[in-house]
Amino acid sequence: MYYDIFQDYNKAKPYIERAMQLSREIGSGTLLAQTQTVLSNILIKEGKYNEAMILLKKSQQFAENENFTEILPDIYQGLIKISLKENNYRSAFGYQQELDALEDSIFSVNQTQIINELQTKYETEKKEKENRILRQNIQIQQRTTLLLIISLIALIIVTVLLYLFYRLRNKALKQKAILYKQERELQELENSRLEDQLFAEQQINKLQNEKLEHQNRELSSRILHAINKNETMNSILEELRKNKDDESIDNSQCYLRVNQLVKENTSVDKEWDYFKIHFEEVNPGFFQSLQAEFPELTQNELKLCAYYRIKLSTKEIAKILNVTNAAVQKSRYRLRKKMGIPSKTELPEFMGRF
Repeated sequence: MYYDIFQDYNKAKPYIERAMQLSREIGSGTLLAQTQTVLSNILIKEGKYNEAMILLKKSQQFAENENFTEILPDIYQGLIKISLKENNYRSAFGYQQELDALEDSIFSVNQTQIINELQTKYETEKKEKENRILRQNIQIQQRTTLLLIISLIALIIVTVLLYLFYRLRNKALKQKAILYKQERELQELENSRLEDQLFAEQQINKLQNEKLEHQNRELSSRILHAINKNETMNSILEELRKNKDDESIDNSQCYLRVNQLVKENTSVDKEWDYFKIHFEEVNPGFFQSLQAEFPELTQNELKLCAYYRIKLSTKEIAKILNVTNAAVQKSRYRLRKKMGIPSKTELPEFMGRF
């Protein structure tokens, strides 16, 4: 092409001829036809029409035999140029018609090829689109299947968990009911035991109170016996005192002896000591508790408290202490005031707390 542009044909021809020789050696008819066509164009420009015609005919024959249509337009154009140079317009017109027919054929082939390519491309794209849609549908189906499997597994897991939950819950409720029943039975047993214990304690307290009352009654009886003895002794002593001055009876020595015996048997202190011993056996800790709370109490007031503890009356206390009822009432008033005992509270009831 370089030599064609600058019309340096003499330099171009050796290379073209060498290319033709190589084409024959390697047996490439296509390359030989192309180099012959190029060489014919140079020969036409040099005015060597016959040589150019021979080369073009050879190339035409090869192209038509081998259906090498790509080179035919160049061959027909070369033949048209030669015919026009030789003023052979009839041949030029014939070659032009063949060229037009060839170009139409090539155009038709090209169009068909383009249409086929477009059709193929369309079919390919359609197929690819269908394949893509199919793949997407497969993926969607796979995802749907996977989701269904996951949902089914999740449903199974939830069902199993709910079953286990309700089973454990029912088991826990049963255990709770059993524990509640056992606790209720234990509570009933405990209540029964407490009731039995309370009943036993009440019976023991009742027996103790009865025993205490009995012992207090014995103390009261002994005190009353001592009171009666003192009264009897005092009556004897009074009778002896009346007969002491009777001159008809010599009883001075007898009076002195009886008087001594009466005084010995009517000793209040001895009676108190004996009473205190037996009282503390029946009411242990009475005097200690009383003195701990009321340390200012005197011995006579402690005696008075003890007598009220065993529920002796004012008259009985007066006989024991060998004093008047008024003196006992006065002592009782002072005792209430010192111990802060309300007027509504009975002294035996108050003393029963110690």
